[in-house]
Amino acid sequence: MSERCFDMHAVSRSHGDRNLGASGGVPLSSRHRLAAIALCAMLAATACSAVSGSDPEPEFPGDTAVEVYHASELRPGHCLWRIPDDLTAVVVSCDYPHAAEFSEMYVVREGEWPGKDEAVRMARHWCTPRMRIKPGKRDLVMTGVLPPLENEWPRKRTAYCLAVPRGENPMVGRVLE
Repeated sequence: MSERCFDMHAVSRSHGDRNLGASGGVPLSSRHRLAAIALCAMLAATACSAVSGSDPEPEFPGDTAVEVYHASELRPGHCLWRIPDDLTAVVVSCDYPHAAEFSEMYVVREGEWPGKDEAVRMARHWCTPRMRIKPGKRDLVMTGVLPPLENEWPRKRTAYCLAVPRGENPMVGRVLE
């Protein structure tokens, strides 16, 4: 299946501005093309994860809409299928298992790159008291953070506040007010 996805990417890329899908005749918007590529990458990663024995990710819901956003486009209440390394977030319905729920943004102070650990610490310190967790969910979740990326520093210093599960099980349903 992942070969077909990568072929679709190659076809859409080779047709330049026409953005044609694998069928050669269906135009794809940038967002749809990005969603298809992300879905293929996720399916390939899931297969690799199963082979390598690493921690399982939430089961990807095959019958739900998937949207791909840069973290800067996230809105409060968006549920992330997994926590990304590169700020490319795959948003799914909160009714399905997911790894995090987006809360808000925090801009890390100006200066030299503080290092990933310090950026996470500063963002958690800011995010935690502002996270509006539903009363019945407070024992189930904690504050997580998508920190700024070193290669984008200092131009982009935004960290993204997330509600993440305290345990190993993914979340189902909304946890933030």
